[in-house]
Amino acid sequence: MDENICTKCAKTNLTCCSITNRGNNILFSLSKKEINKIQTYIKNNNFFNIQENNYLFISKLINLFPTEKKNILKKFKIKNNLNNQKQQKENFQFYHFTLKLKQDRCYFLSKQGCSLPRKIRPFFCQIYPFWVIENKIIIFNDMDCLAIKKYKSISKLLKVFKTSQDEILFLYQQYKNNLLEEVG
Repeated sequence: MDENICTKCAKTNLTCCSITNRGNNILFSLSKKEINKIQTYIKNNNFFNIQENNYLFISKLINLFPTEKKNILKKFKIKNNLNNQKQQKENFQFYHFTLKLKQDRCYFLSKQGCSLPRKIRPFFCQIYPFWVIENKIIIFNDMDCLAIKKYKSISKLLKVFKTSQDEILFLYQQYKNNLLEEVG
């Protein structure tokens, strides 16, 4: 199998680590645990942003976790004029964390691919190009992904990314739990 397909993609394509021309200006959310894990590796705080929640972000989150709609709406709030402004500033229910971008590309993306070791990367990055719906693994519909173009099937992609269905399910659950447990 092609072990360097992500490196090739990073040199030639938009990649999953960039948002230019993808019609998607909403980045996945990071949990505080993920930020702490990355900080132990790179020793700085310059890799993430704090973003104010909005309806588009919340609807994208619900699309990613459709069975968690009630919890998402409870945990991720949108600022409005009716809320006490002091309470809003002190309450992280109104905000979420995302990776910073450099020229529309992930802060950690280099010409060789991701500069973070696999186990340090955010859960979403470790899972991609896979996702889980109703405990079933699917492949994102990413027409720019060289791996998806070349290998097409879940079983072949699992081999290319040196992972397993069990690991993808575990990482997905960790990501979902970390996002939903710590806010609020």
